[in-house]
Amino acid sequence: MKNIRSVSFLRLMAAALLLIMAAALVPVSVSAGDYTSTVNLLDVRKNTSGDGFYWDNKTDTLTLTNFSVNTNDRYGLRIPSGATVVLEGKSVITAAYAALDLEGSAYFRGQGTLVLNGGEVGFINPLNMDDRKVIIESGNYVINSDGIGILSPYVTWSQTGGNIEINSKGEAVSGREIRLQGGTFKANNSVHATNKLVVSYTTLDINSENAALISDKILSVNGVSILSNGNKSTEYNGEKSITTTPLSKKRTTSMLFGKSVPIIADYAVAVLAICVVAAIIIVPKVIKKKKLREALARYEAEQKAAKEAKKEA
Repeated sequence: MKNIRSVSFLRLMAAALLLIMAAALVPVSVSAGDYTSTVNLLDVRKNTSGDGFYWDNKTDTLTLTNFSVNTNDRYGLRIPSGATVVLEGKSVITAAYAALDLEGSAYFRGQGTLVLNGGEVGFINPLNMDDRKVIIESGNYVINSDGIGILSPYVTWSQTGGNIEINSKGEAVSGREIRLQGGTFKANNSVHATNKLVVSYTTLDINSENAALISDKILSVNGVSILSNGNKSTEYNGEKSITTTPLSKKRTTSMLFGKSVPIIADYAVAVLAICVVAAIIIVPKVIKKKKLREALARYEAEQKAAKEAKKEA
C-alpha cells in the first residue's frame, strides 16, 4: 500500500510540475498599453511596438491605439521631435509631472481620443528652439492638470482642427506663440502667449478667472463672430469669458493644384476654359456669317452684272 501511495504521489507531483511548465510557456495577455512606468521613445532608432503603440521609424509615425499609462514617474509618454502621432481608439496617459513630453516638432492626427492627466502639466514641449512647431490637425483631446494644461515656452503651438478640452488649475495654454485657427477649443482658464496669440476661423469657449486671451506683445482675433460675457462684440477687449463662431473663410489657395499654389491659378484656368468654350461656339458662327455675307455679295454682283449686260443688249 505504501508503494502504491508513493507512486500516486509522485505521479501527482509530476503532473503538477508539467502543468506549471506548460503555463510558463503560454504567453500571458496584458491589456493594451497598460504601463506603470514612463514609455520613452526619445532615442528610438528602429521600428518599435508595444501594447497600444507602434513606432514606424521610416516615417517617424507613432500610432496610439487604446494606449494607457498610469505612473508615478515624472513623465507618462516621451516623444522625439519630428514625430507624427496618429490616434486610434481612446488612449489615456497619467503621470506625476507631465503626461506627455514632446521634444520638438510634431503633427497630431487621427479620429481617436487622447486623455492627458498631468500632476503639474498635461502636455509639455520644453525644447529651446523657436523654429519648431506643434500642430493639432484632427482628433479629440482632453487635458486635465493641477497646473498648466499645455506648456510650450519656445515652440509655436497651433490647432487647425480637432477638438480640445482643457481643465486646469493654472493657465490652459502657456507659450511663446499660440495659433488657434480651426476646430473647437474649450477651456476653464486663460490662453497666454508671451509673443503672439492668433485666433481665427475657430470655435472657442473659454471661461477664466482672468482675461480669457492674453498676449504680452501681439493679439490678433479675426474671422470669427464674438460673444464676450454673453454680449455680441466686434472685437475682444480682455473679457474673462469669450465664445466665438467662425465666419466663412475666404479661400486664398488653389482648389485644383493644392495649397502651395495661389488661387489666381484657378481663375486663370477658368478664364482659359471660357475662352476655349467661346472659341468652340462663337468662332464657327462668325465664319458662317462671313461666308453668308460673301455669298450675298457675289449674288448681288452677279445680279448687277446681268442687269448691265441686258441694258447693253
